[in-house]
Amino acid sequence: MKHFTASSRNFLLVLIFLAKLAQAQFYESKIGAPSGIDQFRTADEIAIDKLGNVYVLDRSSLAIKKFNNVGVPLLQWEIGATFPNGIAVGKSGDIYIADGSSHGILKFNQDGVLLGRWGQYGPGFGDFSNPIAVVVDQDENVYVADHGN
Repeated sequence: MKHFTASSRNFLLVLIFLAKLAQAQFYESKIGAPSGIDQFRTADEIAIDKLGNVYVLDRSSLAIKKFNNVGVPLLQWEIGATFPNGIAVGKSGDIYIADGSSHGILKFNQDGVLLGRWGQYGPGFGDFSNPIAVVVDQDENVYVADHGN
């Protein structure tokens, strides 16, 4: 997973995606998810997998939207979180979401199927208090920035 980096490949993908995003439709309503994959309430976070697919966290719609490397919409799914804060894609292609409301991390496959969830509210090791970001390294180690601990 790469956030905005100096990598020319990723920089180009982000520029292409942002151009497509500029053409997308944004909605003000806070009730229900927008009906189209190219419709957003917010485009809060972006992660890119090793194939160049772009995953957008639409926090207000509680959804992930997947686009290919030229901005063509591929898939969207609801994430089952009420306060998603961060998104990351591991080397394996699995998608990780930091969820502040459940104080945990959600893990999905590339098709949006929930593979697992871990974490709970608390001050101990492995506990969270509003995780705000997640990163996955080349060895699939997951790092979480936690606001409350």
